[in-house]
Amino acid sequence: MLSLLYYTGSKIRLGGFEKGMWTVMYIAPTAKVADMIKTKLTEEGFLVQTRPVNLSKQQYEILVPSGELEEVQEVLNSILHP
Repeated sequence: MLSLLYYTGSKIRLGGFEKGMWTVMYIAPTAKVADMIKTKLTEEGFLVQTRPVNLSKQQYEILVPSGELEEVQEVLNSILHP
């Protein structure tokens, strides 16, 4: 089963520039699941980042802008529970 994790205050730096506040909204158990979620959320128009939690466990955080969290949660629920 995939687990949910919520926390705020995570900042991602891309190319040396801070891209605002991002929230981890989901932990995917594999890279394949993380890529599928990222692709589907991106197709829905959301900004999405993924990053490994722990390379030995192969879990991946799914991060979204904090201001979009509630809307993304609704879409994620429809992706995971069609």
